[in-house]
Amino acid sequence: METNNWIQVLAQVGPWIFIAVSVWVISQAKPQSEIARLRDGFLAWLGKSVRTLSQFLARKFREHLEKRRQQRETDAEQDEDSEETSETGAADKPRKSKSAVKVDKALYKLVIILNYAALALLAIVMSFFGHPWYLVVGGAILQTLFSIDKVGYKDLVSITFFDRPIRQPKVGLTFRLVPWMGMVRLPRAAQQIQIPGEPEEVFHGDDKVDLPPGMVRPFRPISGTPEPGRKGLELGPLNIQMTTTVTGTVRYKIEDVMSFAMAMEGDTPEDMLAYANRQLNDTWSRAVTQQFLQRPIGRVVKDLITISELVEEELETLTNDWGIKILEITLLAPDLSHDLSKELTGIGKALAAQLASNTKADADAYVTTKAGAAAAAVELARRTAIADGKKYEANTLGLEGREIYGAEAAERIIGDNAKLILGIDVRGAVDDMLEGVLGKNKTPEPKGKTDA
Repeated sequence: METNNWIQVLAQVGPWIFIAVSVWVISQAKPQSEIARLRDGFLAWLGKSVRTLSQFLARKFREHLEKRRQQRETDAEQDEDSEETSETGAADKPRKSKSAVKVDKALYKLVIILNYAALALLAIVMSFFGHPWYLVVGGAILQTLFSIDKVGYKDLVSITFFDRPIRQPKVGLTFRLVPWMGMVRLPRAAQQIQIPGEPEEVFHGDDKVDLPPGMVRPFRPISGTPEPGRKGLELGPLNIQMTTTVTGTVRYKIEDVMSFAMAMEGDTPEDMLAYANRQLNDTWSRAVTQQFLQRPIGRVVKDLITISELVEEELETLTNDWGIKILEITLLAPDLSHDLSKELTGIGKALAAQLASNTKADADAYVTTKAGAAAAAVELARRTAIADGKKYEANTLGLEGREIYGAEAAERIIGDNAKLILGIDVRGAVDDMLEGVLGKNKTPEPKGKTDA
């Protein structure tokens, strides 16, 4: 790092030292006759070149003034159009970061031309007085070599002329005329900040303890008061006011180097980025605190996306003239206390168990109802089939239904009982029963023998 600083200092001071040495050599030198002939020819050619160059510079200067006038008129028209757009409501379109600084490309060319024109004039004067003009040419060559610089693919660069931006070169070699031109170099990559800080930088100890060096305290906003009525009932146990721990991130990208550099404090890229990160952190924290105070913790959780959008609007307002673009803003869900999280988990488990019990009871009732209906349908089908069979038997035998049922009843009563019960004329008893049931008289059989 120190070597690069010495090189930059030498690149800026070297040409001045060379010019001072050249002036001293010219004052001490004597005319040399062997180069007089070459000098006269060169002076004639150089005089013509100076006249042509002066005419060219005058024309370019007039063109530059005309372009500046046209640019001012164009800027004034754009400002009027932007005011009309904001009044008609068309400003809802995505906003791009506006640049507060215009790059004067014509001035970049003009400085280079005037520099080498001055060196050429100095060479002419030295040659006219018989001094070694080739020293000026050598100085111009050295100045050119020192002015060649490089733009890396990770850098955004702006070339300045006394802090006025005159060129924004692309990646590769570029020309920065020393000592007249400076350079502002910033990172091209998107920047991300963690709020309130990187995880390893957040101090989770007791607030009464002094904060260790390089550490930050957690960001703990307070939510709003509980909501009354039905809205509060919708939030359930989260309709409360409490202190939470919140984290988030902001990602942005630098688009205009000079606008960013002029809006920041510090001279080095590290100081500028640190200042920007502090501003973004403070604005993010203030906007989140304001939004949390308007809602109980349950509403905060439900409106997390809306809160993120409102915070993003605040940051865009802050960075309107910074020359940067906000890429992404994240607001992580509030970290509830351990005890509250445990109680909420218990509520969830109880609700799940109740839902499972209700579901099982409904399923059992459904199965019982369907099983009873199925059994009733089977019994109805069985009885219908039996009735149809009895009807067929009655029609075929010419009997009545009660006669058929009586016969079946007797058959079931008898079964194999006639073989099991000894000494009883079961068959005869059944016949007598059938006679009584059917209402028919049996033909009496003769008892004993009769005489002829």
